[in-house]
Amino acid sequence: MRQKGLLLLVLTLLTIVAIAAPAAFATPPSALGLNPVAAPVNQSATPAAAPDVAPAGDAGAGPAGDASDGPAGSASDGPAGSASDGPAGSASDGPASPDQADYAPPPAGPPGFYIENGRFNILQPAKDYFATGSFLFWAWKDLNPTKGGYSWGILDKWIQDSLDAGYVSVGLAITPFVGRFCHPLEQGTDMIPAFVRNGPDNVAGNADDTVFASDVPDTRDCNQDGQPDRGPNAVWLLPKYTDSYYKEQYFTFVGALADHLLSSPYREKIAWVAIGTGKDGENKPADDRDDDALEANGLSVPAWVQFVQDTIDAYTDAFYDGSGYPRIQVISQNAPFYKSSTERRDIANYAATHRVGVSLNNITPDFDFVEACPSTNPNTRCTGIYDQARQYNNIAPISLESYAYMMRTRNGFYWSMMRALDVKADYVRLSSFWNTSMSDGNLTNPDNLDIAEWTTKYLGTGFSAGQNQPPTVWSTMREHRAPCHLGYATLTKSQCNTWPTNGNYEFYLTQLHNQEYGGVTIPVTPDDRTEITGWDSSSSTVVNKPWHYNTQPYDQVLRDVGLYQLGPDGVQMQVDPGWVTRRSDQAKGHSKFIFDATDRYFARSQPPADSTFKVIITVTYLDHGNDRWLLVYDSTTGPKAAKVYAINDWSVRRGLAVDDFLPFDGKVTPPVDYIQKTNSNKWKVATFVVEDGNFNNGLLNDARADLYIESKSPNGQNDGDEYIHRVHVRKVQ
Repeated sequence: MRQKGLLLLVLTLLTIVAIAAPAAFATPPSALGLNPVAAPVNQSATPAAAPDVAPAGDAGAGPAGDASDGPAGSASDGPAGSASDGPAGSASDGPASPDQADYAPPPAGPPGFYIENGRFNILQPAKDYFATGSFLFWAWKDLNPTKGGYSWGILDKWIQDSLDAGYVSVGLAITPFVGRFCHPLEQGTDMIPAFVRNGPDNVAGNADDTVFASDVPDTRDCNQDGQPDRGPNAVWLLPKYTDSYYKEQYFTFVGALADHLLSSPYREKIAWVAIGTGKDGENKPADDRDDDALEANGLSVPAWVQFVQDTIDAYTDAFYDGSGYPRIQVISQNAPFYKSSTERRDIANYAATHRVGVSLNNITPDFDFVEACPSTNPNTRCTGIYDQARQYNNIAPISLESYAYMMRTRNGFYWSMMRALDVKADYVRLSSFWNTSMSDGNLTNPDNLDIAEWTTKYLGTGFSAGQNQPPTVWSTMREHRAPCHLGYATLTKSQCNTWPTNGNYEFYLTQLHNQEYGGVTIPVTPDDRTEITGWDSSSSTVVNKPWHYNTQPYDQVLRDVGLYQLGPDGVQMQVDPGWVTRRSDQAKGHSKFIFDATDRYFARSQPPADSTFKVIITVTYLDHGNDRWLLVYDSTTGPKAAKVYAINDWSVRRGLAVDDFLPFDGKVTPPVDYIQKTNSNKWKVATFVVEDGNFNNGLLNDARADLYIESKSPNGQNDGDEYIHRVHVRKVQ
């Protein structure tokens, strides 16, 4: 086993991607019995500049230009509101499994949803939204209005109000500057205390000011009258980030904030502090249109990266102990960048070597340029939005953030939470989401609440020291689709065709697209706007992999189910298991959906031959046709078809297996070891009970699988393909 000091040194030298454990303190899942119980973005749409070249400019996730999105002008104005370890040939085709190491996870607050709440309008009770914590964007000037003067009283009152509303912990996001979206401030630099803006002499308009005028005027038209709100030539000010007085005063404030929180009676309730660097607190200095002005004023990319690293140092010096371990966890907000996406990689690596978490302030169901670690181009490799979550989710906490405009429908929320769990998030920050009305109606609806309840069971869980194990392992069939229809933007095929997330969204249950054993499944969709699944720009790694790349993905069978429903913004409204799913391909000899569960889920305290696991497996499938299919599992006596316990119509809650008990209705009597379809053209949920599971990689020889779905009939005939949405495995305790 490697020693901690050696691992940290190796990380610092950038020679490996180190992986160990994020801290998590989730409530353990309740014991599961076998007796039935009655059912009680503002992500820039800019594509890569050229094939396999990292995009320049803003690919970050800040407010969308809407007054309801992003941090308000001051804290008082805020709105209420691991790489798979399956065998080779797995569906992921993403970054290779990272090295395992002996490394103590950093302490962090309880994982879960953190809801952005204003100082005077806290969404409550927290339990109704399955929220763990409350968080707020705090303007630097609100907490540090005068030199040496601090307003800790408003912070402490907000913490207490949050606890009184039922939140068990809080997060703080420090914001020194906001961009050109509609907010009550005249200037984004008004987040900076006046005594800092005015420079050491505290007189505005002199050469020692720590702000300067952009060469692009303030053209915001928030009242939508066709004219700039402040006139045609209104000045827009920008911070001088590298100014010595600015840095001195900001870092002094960070130290004072840490001193207050560490000595506060609320110390144990502080889950994390998000490091504020640039625009909206993120690692981007300003809006894209201001980049030239910043550069002309001396802010090169190396200078910006150095400033961010210096700021990370200031926060860790203040919040961490002398050994470099967090007393209160801090997190770097790493999705956006200044001029080069290599900044993401470099800053995240620096943060990880200092045990700083990574926050990716963007969650959408799908997007472009998100996972580029397989690239051989050094300017592209590991510079995607989600690469840092994949790289560091086992050594530091991972936080994600999203807004209603990014996940504006039930379907959007459903698939976005699948994505968040696929990258093993610990925290999900929700801003301007609950009780927000979008094209799909009020986002506080039963489906979304079921999705939130399900998600919170998995956030922060895993198999490393200090973590609670997940209650189940699962795989949700999907593939990247192009074009990308996001509601706030539609990205054409050419704009959404570079380094996407390939393959399923999975949580420790990996689909194996093993060609030798007939395990290639085809991605399909009911959306006839979809031109391809996968991606085919010149740097593509999937065009020879039919389980990713499909040039004819439209499937009328899925359209005929009747769940395909677009809103006025062109986004799928209701949750649709077939939005993108997979089917078998019997015509080409591929009849199986093959899966491998992480060995750590089926850990054994005795020899495998003596190990028996009781397991509940649920499969969401399309009841199309009158054929049969089997679920085969690795039993203590070899391959065996599972007995069907129940079959029910799909719903969001049932398909996610939110409830940890067997279904009361739909029981199959007597149990049989196959699914007989009835051609209802509905999505169904089949429940299987396994009493003698071995799950020791004993199926299909060197495929080393744990279970598979066989679409052929019990007598081995090609009787019809299967459409599968989800497979979900629950070990019975």
